Amino acid sequence: MKKLIAAVALVAAFVVSRGASAAVFDVYAKQTAPGSGQWELSVGVAGAQGLAALNIQFANVTGMVLNPLATGISTSDTLFISEILDGNGDPIPGRTGAIIQGGASGANSLPLFPTPAPASPPGSYGFLLATLTAGNSANPISLIAGEFGDVFGGTTFITPTGAAFADYSLTVVPEPTVALLLGMGLAGLALARRKA
Repeated sequence: MKKLIAAVALVAAFVVSRGASAAVFDVYAKQTAPGSGQWELSVGVAGAQGLAALNIQFANVTGMVLNPLATGISTSDTLFISEILDGNGDPIPGRTGAIIQGGASGANSLPLFPTPAPASPPGSYGFLLATLTAGNSANPISLIAGEFGDVFGGTTFITPTGAAFADYSLTVVPEPTVALLLGMGLAGLALARRKA
């Protein structure tokens, strides 16, 4: 029994853990509370790089409210895009996006948060940029990488000098109950295989 409990705890911890990442930017979506339709969009930075703007696309997101404490964000240059278009100019069902821009458009934009970024408290997911509203609160949202037919051309992260970072990770943090159930299932499979 002790081995089973240890295996469940280990697998659940592995699933919930964000793990070490070599990405310049780690972008997270985390539900504010189990069953809530609100998700926090946070950015963790490896090192002292500045982030002047991010362009990102979502699935199952219908709205966005900026973090009022993120004083580097230019609210006049930031927008939520309710319709993402494909290469033919047709809407992609369920796909939305956002441009979150620093204090000045284009090159030499102010960072979205202080540089170097403040240290994240233990258990947090970096600097909170915005709160996202899920279109269906029963389902998780998605953070989507890649190119698409829209004015900002894909998920990118822009330095204060205007250069784009290609090195990033996108993570939707699983609910602890989902992680625990997955861990128990995997541990049960391992135990059943061992007995067979």
